[in-house]
Amino acid sequence: MIDNEGFVVGCIWFIDEAPFHLSGVVNKPSWRFWSSEYPHLCEERLLHSPKVTAWVANKLALEDRPRIEWFMQDEARQHHTEKVFRFFDEYFGNRVIALDYPKFTGAGMDWPPYSPDLTPCEYFLWGALKDTVYGNHPSTLGEFESAICVACNSVSVETLKDMMSRFILRLRHLIFSNDENFENIVF
Repeated sequence: MIDNEGFVVGCIWFIDEAPFHLSGVVNKPSWRFWSSEYPHLCEERLLHSPKVTAWVANKLALEDRPRIEWFMQDEARQHHTEKVFRFFDEYFGNRVIALDYPKFTGAGMDWPPYSPDLTPCEYFLWGALKDTVYGNHPSTLGEFESAICVACNSVSVETLKDMMSRFILRLRHLIFSNDENFENIVF
């Protein structure tokens, strides 16, 4: 699709959510450690630290492009309910990329297997936002929420365009690698 002249990745709604812990602990569920030996790694963290969970829908609106929009949902299982799929079908029809969506509707595209970090929110946006938010050292949940909103609103259009070009590069590497890992490539 990215090589199709009429398709622009700027018309994809990328969504994701991430917790921001007041303690400063950063959730790293997508981290992978590759080693020929057991790394003997142990990480301690608070069990129930106060946190704010932020949800983003990231779309680069381009003035010179038609408004044919796609919706790319993350792979989280809790988002795969009949009610959610009916909503997608009503608003996006066959322009949905989500795990099990084609099985439900017979249309759209299935989320690529084993690709938790395909969305730009995962591989770029959360890190950039957390750097900004934690750099301001908020001390209450209210300050935290405010800092998250300010950080989200400070992301420039140029940054979003660069993020989209890196998304295309990630897709091309995924295709070239035949769905194998390419964790040593920095985007």
